[in-house]
Amino acid sequence: MKRIVILLALSLLLCLQANAEMIEISATTSLQLTVPDGWLLAKEPPQQLLEEMAEHISHEAAEKGQHPTQEQLLGAARNRLAANEVLLYNPKTLAFMTLDFSPLKQGEREPGKKSIKLSAKYAGESLEQEEGVSQLRGASKEMSIKGAWYAYRYDASYQHHEENMAFSGIIGFSAPYWFFFYYTDYLQDPADKLRSEQLLESLQISKK
Repeated sequence: MKRIVILLALSLLLCLQANAEMIEISATTSLQLTVPDGWLLAKEPPQQLLEEMAEHISHEAAEKGQHPTQEQLLGAARNRLAANEVLLYNPKTLAFMTLDFSPLKQGEREPGKKSIKLSAKYAGESLEQEEGVSQLRGASKEMSIKGAWYAYRYDASYQHHEENMAFSGIIGFSAPYWFFFYYTDYLQDPADKLRSEQLLESLQISKK
């Protein structure tokens, strides 16, 4: 029995190691993460997710009196997702997380904790103003990310065109980068929430 337990533990360890990824943000900064079971690290945005986002963009455009073609909408969705360094998603439910790093501009000062908190607050306000969003309930708190100087988190549940959804946004700073980790959940599988938390716990920003 003891031998079986040891073998199972080794098997689990090998599985976790196989899912570990190291993403180079720059020559001096990297991001380590573990891809959750059932999720994928996308090299290119998947077509299903592009179509979902294109539909959302079409509603935004219609509110402004604009009527882009489907090709233009897909291009806009692709550009929006490609702006992030990392995209992870569940191909069955389309729950996804984007990880984005933005370097300080020349002459820009490093943010204080208050600025980071305000940025998280603005992320929540921005979500509330998006087309089709209603019944939003949100809360914010400090968040610990390994290798980060400071981070703040905003969580929300809401309806988008009468469909229940959830969002988590983590905004923080690890010199010389602001980072923005955004999770969108279509609530198709309760396990996605757990997987997203496991992913966040695995994140570690490293400097050379």
